[in-house]
Amino acid sequence: IEGDTLTDTSRAKMRVERLDAGNGTTNSQGELVAHVEGLNSDLNRHWQIGEKVRSLRVTIQAIKMLNIPKFPVCYPSIFMLVSVVMDTFGDFVAKRLQDLAAHNSMLVAALIKKGQDASADIIPPEAVEVCTNWFLKISSIRELLPRICIELALLKTFNYVSKKMRVNPKDVVARLVGQVTGIADPIVCSHIRWYLFLRSAEVLRGKEWAAVLEPALLDQVQCMKTHAKSSTLYLVAPAFQWMLDTVLTHGRRDRREAVITLCFDEVLPLNCPDFTACVVRSLSTEELITRIDVLMEYVEALSVDGKITVIRVLSLALAESTTLTLSKGQKTALLSQMYGYISGSDTPVLGFIEAMEAMLHFSCAHLASKQVHMLLRLLREKVTSENNSLYEEPLKETMSSLAECFDAAMFISSPDFIPLTSLIEGSKRRDVIRRILLAVPCQESLANFGLEMCRLLEQSLATTDDDDATEMFDTICRTLTRVAPSEIDTLVAFLCEARHTLSDQMDIRSTLIYLAMRTARREGLKSHKRAQVKVLFAFAHATLPALVCPFRRAKIALECATAAFSVSYVSQGEGLLQFTVGTLQHFIPTSTLRDGTVVSNDQKIMSILYTLISVGSVVPAHATYGHQYMQHAVVKWICEYKWPLASSDRIQLLCAIVSVTMSCARGTQQYSYQHCGTQNFRSDAAFGEQCFAVAEMALGKALHYLNKAMHDPIQNVAAQEASRSVFNCSILNGDLSQTPILHAAAAFSIQVATNVSAEWVQTLPSKVGGVPVSDLSLESAARIKFTVDSAVLSLGAAAVADELDSIEAALEVDDIEADVADAVDELEDEIAVAEEDIL
Repeated sequence: IEGDTLTDTSRAKMRVERLDAGNGTTNSQGELVAHVEGLNSDLNRHWQIGEKVRSLRVTIQAIKMLNIPKFPVCYPSIFMLVSVVMDTFGDFVAKRLQDLAAHNSMLVAALIKKGQDASADIIPPEAVEVCTNWFLKISSIRELLPRICIELALLKTFNYVSKKMRVNPKDVVARLVGQVTGIADPIVCSHIRWYLFLRSAEVLRGKEWAAVLEPALLDQVQCMKTHAKSSTLYLVAPAFQWMLDTVLTHGRRDRREAVITLCFDEVLPLNCPDFTACVVRSLSTEELITRIDVLMEYVEALSVDGKITVIRVLSLALAESTTLTLSKGQKTALLSQMYGYISGSDTPVLGFIEAMEAMLHFSCAHLASKQVHMLLRLLREKVTSENNSLYEEPLKETMSSLAECFDAAMFISSPDFIPLTSLIEGSKRRDVIRRILLAVPCQESLANFGLEMCRLLEQSLATTDDDDATEMFDTICRTLTRVAPSEIDTLVAFLCEARHTLSDQMDIRSTLIYLAMRTARREGLKSHKRAQVKVLFAFAHATLPALVCPFRRAKIALECATAAFSVSYVSQGEGLLQFTVGTLQHFIPTSTLRDGTVVSNDQKIMSILYTLISVGSVVPAHATYGHQYMQHAVVKWICEYKWPLASSDRIQLLCAIVSVTMSCARGTQQYSYQHCGTQNFRSDAAFGEQCFAVAEMALGKALHYLNKAMHDPIQNVAAQEASRSVFNCSILNGDLSQTPILHAAAAFSIQVATNVSAEWVQTLPSKVGGVPVSDLSLESAARIKFTVDSAVLSLGAAAVADELDSIEAALEVDDIEADVADAVDELEDEIAVAEEDIL
C-alpha cells in the first residue's frame, strides 16, 4: 500500500507471526489490557516509520480478539479496548489523506484550516487514488469480521472516493448493515453493530440520517429474541440502548411510534430487566405515561432484582420531567404500586435502598412532603431491621443525592431523616451531613434540624485531620447563621441549646456571640425589648470565657462593648470593657504554632489596644472613677507589660493615648455613641480636664521610657523610632501648650534623635537645606533631618515654619554664614513645596 513492497519471504514470515500471535492466551484482566495496549503501541510505532502494511496487520490482529467471546462477561471490556485500536488506525489514515489533499490543493488546505470538510468535487486526484487503494485492499481481506471492522474504521474517509466510486455513504452503511447480520455470535454481532452506529454518525448527513440504520435495530431485536434464553444476553444491553436512542432521536419521525410498538411487543416480553430499562430510558415522559399500565404489567412478571432495576430507572425518568399529565391520585397510586413490587421480604436491602432513592426523587419532584416522609419511614424500618455496615455507602448516596437535587425543606422536616443519617458512621457520615448542610436554606423553621445536624457533624470529626476539621467547623458556623431565629426569645433558646449541645470550639462560640450581637444591634433601641436585649448581652458575656485564645476573646469582647454602647446599654458595655482589660493580663509576646514555629503577637496586641484606646476614650463617665477611667487602666497595663527590649510599641501606645484623648477634648474623636450622649462631652469641663490629665500622664510616661531607651545600647534603634512618635505627638496636640510638658517632650525627642552614631548621618542626603552634611555637626544634621521629615510629612508646612528659628540657630555659622542663609532659604522653599503637596 502506497509504495510498500513485500517479498514472498516477508509474507511467509508475517503468516507465521500471525499464527503465533493467534495461539497466545491472556489469563487475567491486567494481561489483557497490557496485550491490547501493546498492540496499540505497535500500531503507532509502525505507522510513524512508514510501515503501513504492518500497521494494518497489527489492527487486524487486534480485531481477531473479538472473534469468539471465550469469556462473555469480559467481552464488553475487550470490545472497548480493541475499538481504541481501530479508531487509532482510522485516525492515522484520515490524517494521512487530509495532509495529502492539503499538500496538492490550496483550496482544500484553506478549508481544513477553517475546520471545514472539502467536497468530493475539489479533492485532488492524488488523495482520491490513495484512498481508493485503501478500500480495494480492505475488500481483499478474507475474514468477515476484520473486513467489516477495518471498513468501519475508515468510513470517515469515504468522502474522498464517493465521487469516483459513484456510491454515497448511505449506500455503504446500508451494505454494512446487511454484512453485520452474517456474524453468528449474538454478543459479537451486537457490539459490531454498535460500532457501525458510532461510525455512521460521522459520515451520514441530514435531519433523519439514522433512517438507514433502522433495519439494523430490527435485526438486533430479532437477534435478542432468537437468543432470549442465553444467560449472557444482558451484556448487549448497552449496545441495544445506543441503537434504540439513535433510531428514535435521528430516525424518521413517522416511524417512531412503530419502533416503540415493536419494543413493547417484542422486547418487553423477553422479561429481561436490562432491555426493559433500555426502553424506559429511550421514551419521553408522555410516551411512558400513555403506556404506564402495560409497562407495569411487564414489570410485575420480572424477578425481584429485575423489578428493582426497572423501577429505579422508571422513577428517575419520571422525576426528571418538569410536569406529568397525571393527577395527584394517579401519582400516589403509581408510587404505591412501585413500592408494592419491592416491599417483599425477599427483597435484598441494597437493592431496596437503590429503588427507594429513585422513588424519593420521584416523590420530591411531583408529590408532597407527606409521601416523602412516608418513604423515609419505610426506608428506616427496612434498614434498621438489618444491622449491616454494607448499607452505609448506599445510604450515604441516597441522603446526599436528595440534599443536592431537591429543596431540603421537603425531606429534612421528616422525623426519620436524622435517624437515617445517624446510621452512617465515620467519614461517610461527615461527607453526607456536610452536603446536606450546604443545601439547607436560610429558614428559621429549620433551626432545630440544623442544630441537630451540626451536632452529628461534630461527632464525626473525631478521626479527621486539621484541614478537614477547619472546613467542617466553617460549615457548622454557616449553618448556624442561616437557621438562627430572628425573634429574641426563640434566638436565646436556640443559642443556649447550641452552647449546651456543641463543643467549646472557638469558631462555634464566636458565631453564637456574633448572632446575639447582630440581634442586639437590631432590636436594642426598641424600648419594649430592653430586658430581652440585656439577656443577649448577658449570653455574650457568659460565653466569652469559653474562647481559649485571649486575643480573639479580647477582640470579640471589644466588639460586644461597642454594640452595647451604640444602643445605650451602658452597664453592659462597661462590664464588657472591664472584661477586655482583664483579658489583657493573659497576653503573651510570642506564640508557638503546631509545627513548632514561634511567631510574635505584637501586631495582634497593638491592634486590640488601639481599638480599646479609641473606644475607652468616649465611654460614658463611671459612677466612681469619672471620665477616662478606662484610659488609666490601659496606661497601667502598658507600663506593667513586659515588652521586647528592641520594641518601641510601649511609647507608641502611650502617644496614641495622648492623641486620642486630645481628639476627644477637641470633639474630633473616632467613636461617638449618640444614644449615650458622648457627642456632648466636649462641652463638659470635667471631661476636658480628665482628657488633659490623661494626656499629660501618658506623655510623661512616654518621656520616662524614652529616656531609659536612649541610654540603653540595645534599645538605640527603638529610641529613634519612639522619638519620632513623641515629637509628632507633641506637635499635633498643641492643646497641651499651656503645660510645660509639650515643649519638654518636643525638645527631648529631638535630643534623642541626635544621640545616635555617626553612621546614621550617612543615610542623610549629601546636602541638608543646601548646606553640605560635612559642614554640619552631628547634632545639627540630625536635627534638620528629623525636623524636616517629621514635621513636613506628618504635620504640614506650618509646623516646619515654627521650627526654622531653632534650625537656623543649630547650624554652625562660624565660617559659613552665607551658607546658613542659603540653607534657611532653601528650607523655606521646601516648606512651600510641601504645603502644595499636602493641599
